[in-house]
This record gives sequence, structure tokens and C-alpha cells, in this order.
Amino acid sequence: MYATKLRSVQDTLQHKRSFSCGTLPVSPENLVLYYGRHDEEKACRLDFHDATIAEISSLADACDNIASSYCKTGKLDASFFSSTFDIKSSGLLDVVGDEICHLEGEKFKIIAKIYELAVYGQSSFSKPQKEVAEEESHFGSLFIFYSTNHQGGDLVLQDDRYHLRYNFSDALSSCQKPSLGYAAFPNVVDHEIAEVTHGYLVALKYKLYLRRTPSPSNSHLSWNSDYSRLQKALRALLEDPTFLPEGGFIGFGLQREYPFRKSLTRDDEHLHPWERPQNYKFDISFLENHLKGDDSIVMRVCQDLSLSPSLKVAMKERESDSVLFDGLPDLSDENFQDYPAELILKGAYDGKVIDSDWGQLDMQITWITALESRTMSEESVVRFGNEPWMTHLYAHVCLVAKVKPLGSRVLTP
Repeated sequence: MYATKLRSVQDTLQHKRSFSCGTLPVSPENLVLYYGRHDEEKACRLDFHDATIAEISSLADACDNIASSYCKTGKLDASFFSSTFDIKSSGLLDVVGDEICHLEGEKFKIIAKIYELAVYGQSSFSKPQKEVAEEESHFGSLFIFYSTNHQGGDLVLQDDRYHLRYNFSDALSSCQKPSLGYAAFPNVVDHEIAEVTHGYLVALKYKLYLRRTPSPSNSHLSWNSDYSRLQKALRALLEDPTFLPEGGFIGFGLQREYPFRKSLTRDDEHLHPWERPQNYKFDISFLENHLKGDDSIVMRVCQDLSLSPSLKVAMKERESDSVLFDGLPDLSDENFQDYPAELILKGAYDGKVIDSDWGQLDMQITWITALESRTMSEESVVRFGNEPWMTHLYAHVCLVAKVKPLGSRVLTP
């Protein structure tokens, strides 16, 4: 049977930690910071290679003080300071690409834009929070930490599977050469600065963006170890005569989280759902140009094996059928609540039932990774019975590929 080969494919797609922390050796020239306000005659110079507490205190005094229930810190906008650290020539963005995006051989590069300097003095802190993507290409953040004598101020990172607590004072003080600390993480990761109990923690903050580059050739991508492992494992599964001998579909829940926008001009919003065109759905094709990490590799491997992969949306209400679509159905019409969810989803929006406890399936999908992806949309609707009540429909973006019958499969190299 094919169970062992299926497990082999799944093992290649095991969840990787989505954040990275460490230290980066630099020359002393990279440790200088200039800062000042518009009303000051000249900028101040601070060399973190041998900075004193008094000098860092002066920097803290130049910052805007932010105090709230979730954050207490000093902040300085990028227009008021300049760092001699050259992030482009440091090689750090390549490290970030490999460790949190797994971009080796892919068609993206990372762009870092500095936006803020933060100074955490005694009793300063920042409670757990996620960054908000300001545009589709904005996927994460990078913090650069100077070597300062302080206690507390641990950086805490947490995603849905991994937890990391990192003390940059200890890490940097143990470095034999001048160094900076760094932490890179996607927007989906919670990040926190524990309370500083002594001294100052100073960080440069960057926003990280993905920019498209010319697509790599197959020969270039074949050097990517993750690509090669997945292609080999999936090919072995498809060559197994017991795996979907009559053909069928395989599915992958997306491993990464992407900004989810609804891109549709509502020219027909006055129409009843039954009157709208069956293809009246929000477009999700834009996501194909933003896939990264394992998701990008899965798409490319499926394309190279002639499986015709495409992104789909699987939607369901609690305890109802799961229905698959080419896009995200627009459920905003107020008359929608008069009908059962699965009836509307399948009928008006040309959906295909892929999971049901009591009905017939329109498509049978073998899920390689779980359907419940991290890129999803939640729609709230009102139900009517003896009295109105609120319910939710959950839409998960997934990748579905078509497997031909055994004798018709052409697994291109």
C-alpha cells in the first residue's frame, strides 16, 4: 500500500520554526548611531562599541515616550536618526531568507526598510503583539539590537507551535568580536519585550518585504534540498499503482499566512444570491504571486510533475458540509440568511462538496497536509429560527492538484 510513501511526502512538509534569533559579527564602524531633532543645531553621535550609560540616557531623552497598558518605551522615527550599519552588505537578509522564509532558489528577495529606533529603559516593556501588514508584500519584521549592559528585556517570540525566549545582553556579551543581535519573524508571530530591570535595551526596527525577482530555472531550483526531497517523495507516491489508480485530487493546506484581501467591485450587490452569476466570488489568484517557503515549493513541484495545481477556497459552517471554490464567495447579501449555508455555497456559487457526514461528495481529495490553513477568512452571518442567532463560516485557502489515472500519468522531470 501507499501509506508509507504518503507519510514520506508529509514528512518533507513538517512545520519549520518561522522566526530566527542570533548574533552577527560586524566591524566597529557599523556600531555608530547619529540622532537629533529638527530644532537641534547638530546631530549627536553615539558609538555603541564603548557607549556609556550617560550617553545612552541622552539618546533615551531624545525619544518620544510611549506609555500604555501594553507598551512602555522610548521611540524615535527614522527621520531623526541614522545608523552606520549597512544591512544590505551584511548578508543578514540572506540568513533571514533561509531561516524564516526558506527562499533558497525562489523568485523573491527580501527588502528591509528601517522605520523606528526603540529604547527600553528601566521598567520599560512591550506586551505580546503581532505586526499588521500594511501591504501584501509586507510579511515580517527585523529587530537589530546593540550590545548594551542591561538586565531583563528578554525578547519572547511565539507562533502556534514554537516558543523562544532570548536574552541579547547575555548573547552579545559573550561574543569575542564586535557584534549586533538580530531577530526576524513574520507578522503572524507574537513578539514581546520583557520588562527591563536595569540599564537600556536599544533596537533598530525594520519592516520586511518580499519583492519578485526573475523566476529561477528548473535546474537552479533542483539544487534546493527541500524542493528535491519533496519532488522525489511525491513522485514515488504517484508512481505507486495503489495510489488513486482511477485518478483523483490531492490537497495541501497552506503552511504560511498571507494577507487576505477581498478584491471585487460589487456591481451586482443589489441582486439576490440566486440571481448573481455563479462565478461571483472574490479573486484569490493574486496569492499565487506571493507564495513563499514550503507553499511555493509545493506549487512548483506540482507544476513540474504536470499536476495542474491551483489555489482554492474551502468553506464551511460548523457541523455542515465543506465546500470548495475557485474564489471566496461574497456572503454579504442580507437575504443570504434565509437559506441553508451549504445550499447557497454549492448552488449559487458553483461549489463542490468535499466533506460531508451525511451527503454525497462532488470531489474526493486526499489531503497531504491539513486543510485548516493559516490563511483564512471568517464570515459572520445571522441565522433565523425561533430567534436570530449569529454563526460563523470559515474559509481556508488551500492548494489542490489533479492526479490523472495511473496509465495516463506523465511525471515530467
